[in-house]
Amino acid sequence: MQEIEIYIEDSGRGEEITFFLENWGNKDEFIVCKTSGSTGTPKNIEITKNKMQISARKTIDYFNIKKGNSALLCLSLETIAGKMMLVRSLIGELKLHVSAVSVNPILTLKNPVDFVALVPVQLEAAVDTAVEKLKSIKIVLVGGAPVSEGLIQKLKEQKITVFQSYGMTETISHVAIRKIGFITEKYYTALDGISFSIQNECLVIDYPEILNEQLLTNDRVKLIDSKHFQYINRYDFIINTGGIKVNPEEIEIKIATLINLPFFIWFLQDARLGQKIALIIQTFATFPLQKELFKTYLQKHEIPKNYVLIKNFIHTKSGKIDRIKTMETIEENQWQILN
Repeated sequence: MQEIEIYIEDSGRGEEITFFLENWGNKDEFIVCKTSGSTGTPKNIEITKNKMQISARKTIDYFNIKKGNSALLCLSLETIAGKMMLVRSLIGELKLHVSAVSVNPILTLKNPVDFVALVPVQLEAAVDTAVEKLKSIKIVLVGGAPVSEGLIQKLKEQKITVFQSYGMTETISHVAIRKIGFITEKYYTALDGISFSIQNECLVIDYPEILNEQLLTNDRVKLIDSKHFQYINRYDFIINTGGIKVNPEEIEIKIATLINLPFFIWFLQDARLGQKIALIIQTFATFPLQKELFKTYLQKHEIPKNYVLIKNFIHTKSGKIDRIKTMETIEENQWQILN
């Protein structure tokens, strides 16, 4: 096993780092990982260490990361993103700084680093409160969840370009990259040795070095060619409101500039419509909302019927908003009607 310099800046993470390194160095061929649900119900899968090394090398080559460069691990090792930051450091012989898993690891960053992987909530916190530290990092990789148009606009205003990744546990981290922010690319570009097709509007990944067969995802895309695609939305995020099928992610994109707070679109059960569209906003404040605000941006059937303001969203370990668990925390008396 490669010897690397590891600086554990949060004492609570020493045990999990040691545990992973021991597993990485033993005779087992596999590491157990939990999928995120991009291709179906989340489950545990075994990934070979050899394939993890192949994936790590692709990232190192893509970003031209050099031996002795420094990296920051601020993601949980329960996620494939966290595991792969550690594996990349091993393969690339990087100096690895390990911080606490927090919403804003860049704000508390003690030493300059060359490379970091963040989830969107961490990136937004850094833009809002630690922008100069963020600008000092050469390679900022963001993934695990969609990046809002509002966050992309913030990056543009600060003249910051970061790399948005597309991937999942089954593909052992990312298979495609696009730039967002000051330089924004519309399409994702495949890494070497990977190609794409579509089936029933959903992305199919062909990755012979990692996958035994082509992988059908639940992500709707516009396929440009075998190496480029534009992400549209999740196929399984569909609301049926009065017989009209609506994708909440499409609504979220349309109203991104209207709401300068974390939010998402979901639904409530309704006796007449079956499901009615609801707007959920994360905020400590209270304020009224009216339908008039949305009429210029949304079709009539897309306008939320109800809204709720709550203090905290629940997130998955990979940084995605857990819509279902968040909805379970909301009591019936908290809902407001958009007049």
